[in-house]
Amino acid sequence: MYDIASSVITCNEIPYITVADTRILPDSGKVIIQKRAKIDPLQRAVLISNYVTQYHRIFNSNVQINGRLDFEGEGDMAYVDENKLEQIIHLDKIAVDSSLQTTANGKITEDDSFTLNPFFSFYGDFELRANQKNLTFDGGAQIMHTCESLERNWFKFRSEIDPLDIYIPVDTNMRDVKMSKLGVGVMVSSDSPLELYGSFLSRKNDRSDEGLIEALGFLTYDKGSKSYKVGSKEKIKQPKLPGNLLSLDTESCEITGDGEIDYQVDYGHVKFQSVGDIRHNGMNGKTTVNGVLSLDFFFDESLMKRLSDQLSEWPELLPIDIAKTDYEKGIKQIMGLEASDKVISELNLSGQFKRIPTELQKTFFFADITFKWDDVEETFVSEGPIGIATIGKKQIFRYVKGKVELAKSRSADILRVYLELDPGNWYYFEYKLGIMNITSTDKEFVTAITELKEDKTKTKDDEGNKFAYQVVASRKKRDDFVDRFDEFD
Repeated sequence: MYDIASSVITCNEIPYITVADTRILPDSGKVIIQKRAKIDPLQRAVLISNYVTQYHRIFNSNVQINGRLDFEGEGDMAYVDENKLEQIIHLDKIAVDSSLQTTANGKITEDDSFTLNPFFSFYGDFELRANQKNLTFDGGAQIMHTCESLERNWFKFRSEIDPLDIYIPVDTNMRDVKMSKLGVGVMVSSDSPLELYGSFLSRKNDRSDEGLIEALGFLTYDKGSKSYKVGSKEKIKQPKLPGNLLSLDTESCEITGDGEIDYQVDYGHVKFQSVGDIRHNGMNGKTTVNGVLSLDFFFDESLMKRLSDQLSEWPELLPIDIAKTDYEKGIKQIMGLEASDKVISELNLSGQFKRIPTELQKTFFFADITFKWDDVEETFVSEGPIGIATIGKKQIFRYVKGKVELAKSRSADILRVYLELDPGNWYYFEYKLGIMNITSTDKEFVTAITELKEDKTKTKDDEGNKFAYQVVASRKKRDDFVDRFDEFD
């Protein structure tokens, strides 16, 4: 009787062996089966995994088949990027998991100089799952640029990566491989002296520094503009959608962004919202923000009416061309796409609202205002005429000469607003520590404030924080403020 358990069988011309979800192609089609049906390790085999989708081809494989549902081994595979560039990476462990799916993992070292594509370097671990077309990478990535003002750090991430369309996740806890906190945007130092600096997946100067604008979602590279972009996939593909988007131009080293701007100031009862575009020049450090700004605080409607009447009736104030501003962008950001569509159509058709939407009814809503960072004063100061869209429930849509200053300090943040109709007719607001001081040449406006009852000029929130506005007879603060700027000479 022939006893196969005590014999060695050599099988030639075997095209493949199916184990679990993988086809194993022996080198030269040769397989040696020892007694008790144990198969000798296969050298230089090719694995097709899984055999239905055939997503992965692993070659130079050393494989031990343990049964019809179990094998283990190691081998090589080619990572092919968008330019058809092949990089050979090694799988240290190939096996079948409890769901009978082939899995594998490997490690890429920094010395391997591996790239996910020409715009992203990588080192760390990677994983293969037979039913997934793309590999999952878990380690550090680095963007490619020559901007001296921006440190290039290896930032940690874990994600499945499509080599033909790379999007790397970016979240609020971005850190480098040494666990230092990273920034994506234009950062504001948290302590004096105040400083603005660009950060694009580079270490913050201080872990507590916050962003004027930051973006989350995904990081990708846009070959058309030669820039890295961070934002939601939808915002990256359609920049006019609401949301934050940041870009790093690899040629000019300029960081640009659009979306909600957070000046990192705390004005208590004065609610503050800004939407627009930001530019940070990596060469000279200059930062400019252009967009819309709303200021909303406890203020009597009769006062808003007096102020809006003066502005709307003043003969020499130029009208705003909404199409040349970020006003529509601001409306979309504040109201959302669906709610804003009708409002924007109405505005484009007639140049006015039938009725100002509740979300846009603010004490001041500036439709067009440009801020520049003042290194000396360590403040943001508006530049050029200020386009006022609305005051309360009244539509203005005109430009006025003036200044808005956003001052951040350790003692208290200060807001200053100066609106000048002509040298003899102006309004000045200065807020600090719960008090809004107001000075004006408009006697009717000033008298109206002084005649208001206390409950019309003072309030407090649910936590007991107080707010009040009052007339200040002295012009000194206004004069000191105006004297700082040449355009009022």
